[in-house]
Amino acid sequence: MPLSSGYEICHVRGELSDEGLAEMLNDMEALPAQVEMLLNNQENIQRFANRYLAAKDVFFIGRGVDHAISMEGSLKLKEISYIHSEAYAAGELKHGTISLIEEGTLVAAVLTQENLYKKMISNMVEVRTRGAFVMAVTVEGNTEVERAADYVIYIPETNKYFTNSLAIIPLQLFAYYISIGRGCDVDKPRNLAKSVTVNKRFPEIYRKWTKGLQKAAAGVYNGPENDSRKGVCRPMERQWWHNKAAYQIWPKSFYDSN
Repeated sequence: MPLSSGYEICHVRGELSDEGLAEMLNDMEALPAQVEMLLNNQENIQRFANRYLAAKDVFFIGRGVDHAISMEGSLKLKEISYIHSEAYAAGELKHGTISLIEEGTLVAAVLTQENLYKKMISNMVEVRTRGAFVMAVTVEGNTEVERAADYVIYIPETNKYFTNSLAIIPLQLFAYYISIGRGCDVDKPRNLAKSVTVNKRFPEIYRKWTKGLQKAAAGVYNGPENDSRKGVCRPMERQWWHNKAAYQIWPKSFYDSN
C-alpha cells in the first residue's frame, strides 16, 4: 500500500487533521528534490572520506530512530569497505562502549530528532573530549551541533517521519567513497553471496512453493487417498496444512544447500 494511502486512512479515521495531511503530502512530494540536493553535495563528502581511507575503526551513534539510521550506515561501511564499524545507542555509551574511543577515532553521530538534540550533543561532547573526531549528520537549522562536532553534514528540513530517508544518504555516500578510495569492489563485496545467486533453481522452486501455498489456502487437503477429509480443510486446520504444504514442495536438496 502506498505511503500516501496510509496517511489518508489516518485522515479518514480522524487521527490526522486536514492541515497535517496536506503537510505530510507536501513534504513527501519534496523528497526527490531534497535527495538530489544531497547527491549534488557528494564532492564534499568525498573529500572528507579521503581523510579516513586508512581508518581501522569507525563508530556510529544515535538515539531513537537515529540509532536505526546509524546501524544502516555502519552496516554499509563494513559491507563494502571492510573497515571495522559498529553502531551503538548513544544513551548506552557509558555502559562500556565509550572505552573503545581512542585519539583520532572517527565517530559518526546522527541527530535528526529535535526532542533528542540536547542529549545527543551531550554524547558527542563525551566522545570528543576523549579524542574522537566527530562527524555529525543533522537537520538544517540545528547550528548548535557545530560546537560539539568537527564536521557537520546538513540535510534539508522535512517531516520528522521522513528524515531517515534523507539522513542515510550522506552515510551511504561516505561508505561508497571510502570503499572506492581503498580500491574495493563496491558492486561485488567479498563473502556476500546472495541466496538468489547461490541456488540457480530458486525461481523454479519459488513458483512451486507459491503454487503449493495457493492450494493450501484454498482448503485443498493433501492427505492419504483413503482419508475421508480429502478436499476439505476446516478453519482450525487451515494454518497447519498451509505450513505442511509449503514445506512439502521444497525439495530436500534445497535445505541441504542452504
